[in-house]
Amino acid sequence: MKKIKKKGFTLIELLVVVAIIGILAAVGVTAYSGYTAEAKRNATIAQFKNLSKLIHSSLKLCEIESTVKLSTTRIVNCSVPNTPSGIGQVADVFLNYAKDQNFKNPYDNSAPVIIYTGRGGDNVDGRMRLDYEACASGTKLNLWVKTHKETLKESHMMDGWCTN
Repeated sequence: MKKIKKKGFTLIELLVVVAIIGILAAVGVTAYSGYTAEAKRNATIAQFKNLSKLIHSSLKLCEIESTVKLSTTRIVNCSVPNTPSGIGQVADVFLNYAKDQNFKNPYDNSAPVIIYTGRGGDNVDGRMRLDYEACASGTKLNLWVKTHKETLKESHMMDGWCTN
């Protein structure tokens, strides 16, 4: 009598393979989420640093120029008064410049990349915020950004704007 050879896999073998694939997929999805979150954070911080450097260098130029031309449509008036409204005028130029340059919120492309609040917080990841801060004498311009890990702040001022 001949033995019949069964071809194929048993149910247990198939279940083991499916379980292994499931574990690998779970690990992969978790790792991918971490990688994308870090990429969004890095893109946000890069935009923040670029805009912060632009603000810093523009305000330094204000010490020797009466206006600083960022683009054909965005010009910083270096003669604004050192008051919250004067800081608001300067902030508005940088805010609109960032929008003109197509800065995007890496966490949400439909959310604004930058806002001016005057004063106050922001809780949206990837969004930069301009505001002012009163000093003992004068006012300074702050640039903030929030990521899923931290909130960063850079303060900017022209000579004589803020003394403590």
